[in-house]
Amino acid sequence: MKIVTNTTLPVDSVIRDRLRTFGHAGMTYNEILTALMDKIERERFVAEMRRLSESTTEWVDLEDIE
Repeated sequence: MKIVTNTTLPVDSVIRDRLRTFGHAGMTYNEILTALMDKIERERFVAEMRRLSESTTEWVDLEDIE
């Protein structure tokens, strides 16, 4: 079982207010930050796949991988 503890991150009020704009009513800061980090991870993955596809000319179908 993973133990989760809450922590306090000091941010100035400008950053706090900007962070609020990324969520919607009822969302916690934890939920907003999780959504933002998930989005960044997806964008990094897509960018890496594009980079690899540009450098690789030979593709193998998944069905051909044993």
